[in-house]
Amino acid sequence: MRRCGPGKAPGAFSHPTTPSAHPYVLMNYQGKPRDVMTLAHELGHGVHQVLAAKNGALMAPTPLTLAETASVFGEMLTFKRLLARDQERRSSARRCSPARSRT
Repeated sequence: MRRCGPGKAPGAFSHPTTPSAHPYVLMNYQGKPRDVMTLAHELGHGVHQVLAAKNGALMAPTPLTLAETASVFGEMLTFKRLLARDQERRSSARRCSPARSRT
């Protein structure tokens, strides 16, 4: 289980409230890569909830499989960007490191 600060609950969620209001995201963010992925996941739910709001209160809720599609898509985009950034940093570090002499 993840450790949180005192008085903090683990986990995260996005709550749609009502179609006329924006959704709320609750999570503990500590700036770690896993937190970035969790935020992307929950914001994926939030975007889906905003787009579904025009259907009204009775039609806005969706089955779990559909709701997870948007959130996993957000995670995937974020993961691809984090991976590309890491590869750029590694490539830059290799270019900046002093050449090794071959003996």
